[in-house]
Amino acid sequence: MKIKELKTSVNAFVSGVLKVLGDNGIEGYCYKKDLYDLDNQPKSIEEAVKMQEERDAAGNSRRVLNVYESDGKTIIDTFTTG
Repeated sequence: MKIKELKTSVNAFVSGVLKVLGDNGIEGYCYKKDLYDLDNQPKSIEEAVKMQEERDAAGNSRRVLNVYESDGKTIIDTFTTG
C-alpha cells in the first residue's frame, strides 16, 4: 500500500472511532457506534440522568467492547464502560 493510500485509509477509519485506553493499559480504538446509540441521545441533562438511572436499574450500565489496532480489525484489548 502506498503512503498516500495508507493515510487515507487511516483517516477514514479514525473518523468513526474514539481512541481509548483498554482495560489492560493498551491504547487503541473503539467504534463510536459501539459506544453510543447515536439515534437516541438525551436532549437535556435531566433526560441523560434518567436514561443512566434506567440502565443502572436494569443492570445495563457496564458493557465490554473490543479495542482495535489502527487497522480496525485486529482486536488488542477490551474497554469496559460505566
